[in-house]
Amino acid sequence: MAILVAQFHLRHLLEDTICLLTPTACFANICEAQFQCLTSTPGERQSAPSNYDRRACQVAWRESDLVLWWFLILKLICEIMLVAEGFIDSRALARKFITLYSLCKELLSKQDHYDWGLRAIKSVLVVAGSLKRSDRERPEDQVLMRALRDFNIPKIVTDDVPIFMGLIGDLFPALDVPRKRDMDF
Repeated sequence: MAILVAQFHLRHLLEDTICLLTPTACFANICEAQFQCLTSTPGERQSAPSNYDRRACQVAWRESDLVLWWFLILKLICEIMLVAEGFIDSRALARKFITLYSLCKELLSKQDHYDWGLRAIKSVLVVAGSLKRSDRERPEDQVLMRALRDFNIPKIVTDDVPIFMGLIGDLFPALDVPRKRDMDF
């Protein structure tokens, strides 16, 4: 629906030039023009420049469109970072990772210190890359599962631990990897 609305507005702006937009695109080349997305967060400190309002048209998104779009973007970012950290099966692992964080956001209790966003995703991926480089013989799914479990368990409240471990068990079945311990302590 949001893509159709964007196409309608762009067709109006470009004198009935039909443009094809893909749901995962951030930018689409349309003849000599360019489609750009500018998003804002409620409560943002700065607003868009005043001259931008004259050149831009607003497009409404349904929440389901936004959730799907955000899920796809996070999965793509996760997949690229996994490749950068040396993982081969990055597509399947990224899907499991983002599915876990999406389910944690929905199923676990709401706590101020829980962060299931991009900052936490990046932190876990850096830990996973470090674990992969330190233990090259271990399978990739075990490395990622260990990073997800060991990074997140310390911040999860006691009541949420069984739910989190159940989600880990569902996404990484039959994996029992010992915790990584620092022997210098």
